[in-house]
Amino acid sequence: MLIPALLLFWTGCNTLSPDGTDLTDEEIEIAAQIVAESLADQSGGMLSSLYDALSTVDRDGISYGDGAATSFQFGPGAGNGPGNPGNPVNANGRGVEREFNAVYLPETGEHVIRFLRSFTNGRVTMTQTVSNTYIYQDSEGGFLEFPRRSRDQIATISFYGRRTMSQVGPVRQATSTRVDTLFVSGLLSTSASLNLDGVHHAEGVATVDLSRAERTVQRSFSNVFRMEDVRIDKATVRENGNLENGVTGLISYRLTMTRTNSNGEVEEKDIEGVIELEGDGTALLRFGSVENLFRIALSTGEVN
Repeated sequence: MLIPALLLFWTGCNTLSPDGTDLTDEEIEIAAQIVAESLADQSGGMLSSLYDALSTVDRDGISYGDGAATSFQFGPGAGNGPGNPGNPVNANGRGVEREFNAVYLPETGEHVIRFLRSFTNGRVTMTQTVSNTYIYQDSEGGFLEFPRRSRDQIATISFYGRRTMSQVGPVRQATSTRVDTLFVSGLLSTSASLNLDGVHHAEGVATVDLSRAERTVQRSFSNVFRMEDVRIDKATVRENGNLENGVTGLISYRLTMTRTNSNGEVEEKDIEGVIELEGDGTALLRFGSVENLFRIALSTGEVN
């Protein structure tokens, strides 16, 4: 079902710059913005998928406020979808869900959820078409049909999410398709932290404003993130009310950027590196041996 997909990762081909040695400063800046777009919560990146994966779902909606991880609370505005209609729109940074549809398949234990999501906060406007599949299992491997009612029994979650989306912000715009395959363990109250394994894949077109160069550039892109020993500390999440401050570990990534030059030639750059999740709401982005180091805000995707 979902778990074998976790074993998938990229295969090496046409790696032009695995250590970043032939990247220009402009390409490094563009790459940092694209990676941030694929990582941050408010741009519908991997952090947004983590919130979705750790939610509980039923036919009434998706809920973050009583997250599947026992006693988690994702802030006062968490769970603003159909299952929690009283909470303010956009309070969780992922938007409001509508046209929500849920189906449970007892033979496979799959909860298949589809909805539209929109978000705006004055700086960022985003729309998504989302299809998520969950398998909630107890400590003996049994399927849980009613995860919200049985959340104290959830031991693992297998999650597959696919979203097509567009996002407009002050620095970048993007249209993309994003796919996440995640496996979460450590959900029972006897565990102090969650363990996450998984792969995030995104591809699309990004437009980036380069303020120092005073111009706008566009790249087609494809990237793959792979989690390496990623953990979420439950006590930190309870204290801060969000996942961003509780997540630590490494993500290895590969990014391919493509553009068509004025002479019609297609230029492709493959970039590999590491993202270090700091446990303070930020991540450090490294490009192989390049000295440039970028800090990304996991909530907003702001790059410094």
